[in-house]
Amino acid sequence: MEVVRAVLPEWTERGDGAFLLTHGYSAARPIPHLSGVGPVMAAARNYLYSLNGELADTGVYAGTLAIGAMIERSEMAESATLAAADAEALVNFPATPSSR
Repeated sequence: MEVVRAVLPEWTERGDGAFLLTHGYSAARPIPHLSGVGPVMAAARNYLYSLNGELADTGVYAGTLAIGAMIERSEMAESATLAAADAEALVNFPATPSSR
């Protein structure tokens, strides 16, 4: 927000400018085990969508770019692999009839 506040007056006066924020895919679609960072990125994404609407007649654009990829052998990729394995294990876990 500080960056936007710093450049916005000049851009609106000039009638031209663009602010593009990149964020992870969990900002656009909730992903298990990313509940810490996803909502924060979603808030920034929603802020920019609203800002873009407010700037519609000024020639200034504010938008986002969602990146839906993981870096191989990163901590995040390993967590996602473990989460997928846990989910697969739960789906294939043999169920026993309940005795209720």
